[in-house]
Amino acid sequence: GEYVYEDMRPWLGNVAGSGQLTTDAGSKLFNALRKNTTIVNMAYKLSTAIVQRLGMTQSIEILGLGWAMTGIQEFYGNPSQVFKKAEEVMQKSIFMRNRKTSFDRDVNDAMRMLTHGTSVLEQIQKWGFEHIGFMDLSISMPTWLGAYRKALSENKSESDAVSEADSVVRMTQGNGTAKDLAMIQQGDGRKKSATLFYSAFSAMYNLMRRRRNISRREEEITVKKVALNLQSLMYMVVMPAVLGAVTDILNATEAVAGLTTDPADALVNESFYKTMVMGAGYYFGLPSRQLWTLQNNTMDLINGESLTFPEAIMLKERRD
Repeated sequence: GEYVYEDMRPWLGNVAGSGQLTTDAGSKLFNALRKNTTIVNMAYKLSTAIVQRLGMTQSIEILGLGWAMTGIQEFYGNPSQVFKKAEEVMQKSIFMRNRKTSFDRDVNDAMRMLTHGTSVLEQIQKWGFEHIGFMDLSISMPTWLGAYRKALSENKSESDAVSEADSVVRMTQGNGTAKDLAMIQQGDGRKKSATLFYSAFSAMYNLMRRRRNISRREEEITVKKVALNLQSLMYMVVMPAVLGAVTDILNATEAVAGLTTDPADALVNESFYKTMVMGAGYYFGLPSRQLWTLQNNTMDLINGESLTFPEAIMLKERRD
């Protein structure tokens, strides 16, 4: 319709420029801040990598449980062949070949800014996102395979099946390249700064809008319609929230059981040091959030403090 037509020209302009990072002084400043903020909050963060696994529930929403399990079985059925299977997928799909750095807009932009970096710091920054890309592939690969097998079962050609599988990964897991961004995610560094870390939420929003549009095609309210809407709500909202909250609930229970009160001045000093560490991270582009968690939890272990399992393996910062 009219709204889509009006959005086509700016979208085409953005794609034609490959999402090129603007070079005026203001945008360069905001792009640098975005890069450093992405590094602080995502680089080397174990919890950020693990949460990628929750994206499988969105794949189930599009593929259905049966085809999602087909993809999981094919990719993980023989653990010794996982890397070989990933190589096969990448040979078929250019999209999946580039997925490791393009899965998120902010990571994609940060990696492009670091592409030609040769200093030790820049190499450390670039490696900080490897584990997140790897964990994304652990979900994107079985999603792709499930969609690919489903398309072939519908008598689609090899090229159409590959395109279909690429599309399903984009829809369910999001993507950070220019052609796949929502309009709100596009623009110069100033505009992009308002939507930091939005890629995953954009994918979830689009899936929810898709379910709403499908539901509206049938004016009559039926049991099947209500059931499908509830199923989508379960896959896209409830299950990720519950799975993500389980660890927090366990941590809170253990924390209450062993609750202690530290002197006020110690808390003030710790807050001051943390602010200094985080500030340095934002200024220099250092993975300071994970570094703080590492040193804070390690010192608590040395001092004989009781840590929960996620705290002991540095997934979560221990708080008094």
